Amino acid sequence: MPRVQDVFNFPRLLNEGNLPKVWDEEDVDALRKCITSGFFANAAKFHYTGTYKTVRDDHTLHIHPTSVLSTENPPQWVVFNEVIQTKKEYMRDITVIKPEWLRELAPHFYQFGTESELAVKRLRSDYS
Repeated sequence: MPRVQDVFNFPRLLNEGNLPKVWDEEDVDALRKCITSGFFANAAKFHYTGTYKTVRDDHTLHIHPTSVLSTENPPQWVVFNEVIQTKKEYMRDITVIKPEWLRELAPHFYQFGTESELAVKRLRSDYS
Protein backbone atom coordinates (compact mmCIF):
# COMPACT_ATOMS: atom_id res chain seq x y z
CA MET A 1 0.00 0.00 0.00
CA PRO A 2 2.86 2.51 0.55
CA ARG A 3 3.63 2.49 -3.20
CA VAL A 4 0.01 3.36 -4.02
CA GLN A 5 0.09 6.20 -1.52
CA ASP A 6 3.31 7.52 -3.10
CA VAL A 7 1.65 7.62 -6.50
CA PHE A 8 -1.43 9.43 -5.22
CA ASN A 9 0.73 11.88 -3.26
CA PHE A 10 2.94 12.65 -6.27
CA PRO A 11 1.07 15.83 -7.32
CA ARG A 12 1.21 17.12 -3.74
CA LEU A 13 4.93 16.35 -3.56
CA LEU A 14 5.52 18.28 -6.77
CA ASN A 15 3.70 21.29 -5.34
CA GLU A 16 5.69 21.14 -2.11
CA GLY A 17 8.94 21.05 -4.07
CA ASN A 18 8.05 24.37 -5.73
CA LEU A 19 8.77 22.89 -9.14
CA PRO A 20 7.68 24.99 -12.08
CA LYS A 21 4.51 23.84 -13.79
CA VAL A 22 5.70 24.55 -17.29
CA TRP A 23 4.44 22.17 -19.95
CA ASP A 24 4.34 22.66 -23.64
CA GLU A 25 3.56 20.32 -26.51
CA GLU A 26 7.23 19.45 -26.97
CA ASP A 27 7.51 18.24 -23.36
CA VAL A 28 4.42 16.06 -23.72
CA ASP A 29 5.71 14.58 -26.97
CA ALA A 30 9.07 13.83 -25.33
CA LEU A 31 7.31 11.98 -22.52
CA ARG A 32 5.07 10.03 -24.94
CA LYS A 33 8.11 9.19 -27.07
CA CYS A 34 9.90 7.88 -23.97
CA ILE A 35 6.90 5.66 -23.14
CA THR A 36 6.85 4.45 -26.76
CA SER A 37 10.51 3.45 -26.54
CA GLY A 38 9.65 1.15 -23.64
CA PHE A 39 6.38 -0.26 -24.96
CA PHE A 40 7.05 -0.39 -28.71
CA ALA A 41 6.18 -4.10 -28.77
CA ASN A 42 2.68 -3.23 -27.54
CA ALA A 43 1.65 -0.92 -30.38
CA ALA A 44 -1.84 -1.00 -31.86
CA LYS A 45 -3.56 0.79 -34.72
CA PHE A 46 -7.23 1.76 -34.92
CA HIS A 47 -9.10 -0.49 -37.34
CA TYR A 48 -12.11 0.54 -39.45
CA THR A 49 -14.25 -1.98 -37.51
CA GLY A 50 -13.94 0.20 -34.38
CA THR A 51 -11.41 -2.06 -32.68
CA TYR A 52 -7.63 -1.93 -32.46
CA LYS A 53 -5.23 -4.37 -34.09
CA THR A 54 -1.76 -4.95 -32.73
CA VAL A 55 0.86 -3.95 -35.26
CA ARG A 56 3.00 -7.04 -35.00
CA ASP A 57 0.42 -9.86 -35.03
CA ASP A 58 -2.94 -8.26 -35.91
CA HIS A 59 -4.53 -9.24 -32.57
CA THR A 60 -7.91 -7.55 -31.87
CA LEU A 61 -8.09 -5.34 -28.78
CA HIS A 62 -10.39 -2.68 -27.30
CA ILE A 63 -9.81 0.37 -25.12
CA HIS A 64 -10.78 -0.38 -21.52
CA PRO A 65 -14.09 1.33 -20.62
CA THR A 66 -12.50 3.06 -17.61
CA SER A 67 -9.95 4.81 -19.84
CA VAL A 68 -10.41 8.49 -20.61
CA LEU A 69 -9.71 7.58 -24.23
CA SER A 70 -12.82 5.38 -24.37
CA THR A 71 -15.07 8.46 -24.37
CA GLU A 72 -13.13 10.46 -26.97
CA ASN A 73 -12.57 10.08 -30.67
CA PRO A 74 -10.38 7.01 -30.89
CA PRO A 75 -6.70 7.79 -31.51
CA GLN A 76 -5.21 6.16 -34.59
CA TRP A 77 -2.08 4.78 -32.89
CA VAL A 78 -1.45 3.74 -29.27
CA VAL A 79 0.90 1.75 -27.08
CA PHE A 80 -0.40 -0.05 -24.01
CA ASN A 81 0.99 -1.57 -20.85
CA GLU A 82 -1.31 -4.53 -20.27
CA VAL A 83 -4.27 -6.47 -21.62
CA ILE A 84 -7.22 -7.43 -19.42
CA GLN A 85 -9.37 -10.29 -20.66
CA THR A 86 -13.07 -10.43 -19.81
CA LYS A 87 -15.65 -10.98 -22.56
CA LYS A 88 -13.30 -8.90 -24.73
CA GLU A 89 -9.60 -8.14 -24.51
CA TYR A 90 -8.99 -4.62 -23.25
CA MET A 91 -5.85 -2.49 -23.37
CA ARG A 92 -4.97 -0.60 -20.20
CA ASP A 93 -2.51 2.19 -19.51
CA ILE A 94 -2.73 3.55 -23.05
CA THR A 95 -0.59 6.29 -24.55
CA VAL A 96 -1.34 7.98 -27.86
CA ILE A 97 1.66 7.85 -30.20
CA LYS A 98 2.79 8.86 -33.66
CA PRO A 99 3.51 5.90 -35.98
CA GLU A 100 6.82 7.36 -37.11
CA TRP A 101 8.10 6.94 -33.55
CA LEU A 102 7.92 3.16 -34.00
CA ARG A 103 10.03 3.42 -37.13
CA GLU A 104 12.51 5.66 -35.34
CA LEU A 105 12.69 3.87 -31.97
CA ALA A 106 12.27 0.21 -32.96
CA PRO A 107 13.38 -0.40 -36.55
CA HIS A 108 14.78 -3.75 -35.37
CA PHE A 109 11.29 -4.87 -34.29
CA TYR A 110 9.10 -3.61 -37.12
CA GLN A 111 9.52 -3.86 -40.86
CA PHE A 112 8.07 -1.03 -42.90
CA GLY A 113 7.15 -0.93 -46.57
CA THR A 114 4.88 -2.60 -49.06
CA GLU A 115 4.76 -6.38 -49.30
CA SER A 116 6.97 -6.35 -52.40
CA GLU A 117 9.50 -4.00 -50.77
CA LEU A 118 9.67 -6.28 -47.73
CA ALA A 119 10.09 -9.36 -49.94
CA VAL A 120 13.05 -7.71 -51.70
CA LYS A 121 14.60 -6.82 -48.32
CA ARG A 122 14.22 -10.43 -47.15
CA LEU A 123 15.80 -11.77 -50.32
CA ARG A 124 18.74 -9.38 -50.01
CA SER A 125 19.33 -10.37 -46.40
CA ASP A 126 19.14 -14.09 -47.29
CA TYR A 127 21.87 -13.70 -49.90
CA SER A 128 24.09 -11.38 -47.89
